[in-house]
Order: sequence, then C-alpha cells, then structure tokens
Amino acid sequence: MPSVAVQTEIVALADAPHLVPVVARWHWEEWGAADPAGSLTTWTDGLRARSLRDRVPMSWVALVAGVPAGSVALIECDMVTHPELTPWLSGLLVLPAYRQHGLGSALTAHCEAAAAALGVRRMYLYTDEAAGFYAKRGWSPIATEWYEGALKTLMLKDLDSG
Repeated sequence: MPSVAVQTEIVALADAPHLVPVVARWHWEEWGAADPAGSLTTWTDGLRARSLRDRVPMSWVALVAGVPAGSVALIECDMVTHPELTPWLSGLLVLPAYRQHGLGSALTAHCEAAAAALGVRRMYLYTDEAAGFYAKRGWSPIATEWYEGALKTLMLKDLDSG
C-alpha cells in the first residue's frame, strides 16, 4: 500500500454526512460492547450529533484515495467519572488495512490543531492499549483507573507546548 500521508484527506463529518453511518458502524463494532444499553442506531444518532462544523463536538473522517479509512472526534467529555475535564480527543480509529502508515498520527494532529484553533489550551483522552502511541505524540499520562470494565490510562496534552 502506498504511503497514506500522500493520498490522505481529512474531512469534517459535517461536510460528509453520508459517511456518518459508515463511521458509526466502525465505532459500534469496536466499542459497542461497553455500551449494553446502546445500539447501532443510537451510536449513529450520537455521532451525527457530535459532527458540528465550527464548535465542539466535531468529528472527522480520513479518506485515502476517496475511501473512508479512519476517524477521530473532539468532544466535551468522554469519561463520566471526569466531567471537570474538557475537551477530549475521542474515537480515534484506523481500519486495520490502513494502520502503520501515519494515518493515526495525522488524525490525532488534525484534532489537536482544530482544538487549538478554537482556543483550547489543554485536552484529554483515555486509552486502554495505545498509551505508547499517544506518548510519542506529546501526550502525558495523568492517571490510571478502571472504567467500562477495563484499566484505562487517562492522558493530557498541553497544546501550548506543542
């Protein structure tokens, strides 16, 4: 596969609403088990509501040669145990066929830049498996806790320091 970075376009889901069901299905298949009261329909409706154009919550999809390949979102709060922390990078997902080509890094950087453009100075995320990925991109672990049945690492990025 050619380098993703060369052929990648990151577009706001607000500008590509036809892709909301596609991205919602990815998210449902990846994380839906942690939401026993949810459904693909509720996740699709939720993603549509988190796809504003000019303010939080915002969502993006990465297209590689026009094909949807990954997504990321900037949302107000991603952990009900930490409503005081805002905003959050959420829902970073790259389809397996597109991994290891820089797409996750591009999506993360895009979300961070959008947050900074809105005046955000600090943002948060949580992960159970990708703390190393985020640490390489300037994120710092600030806590570890059980959440949704698994041990999660809560991370912070100070956008003022890059």
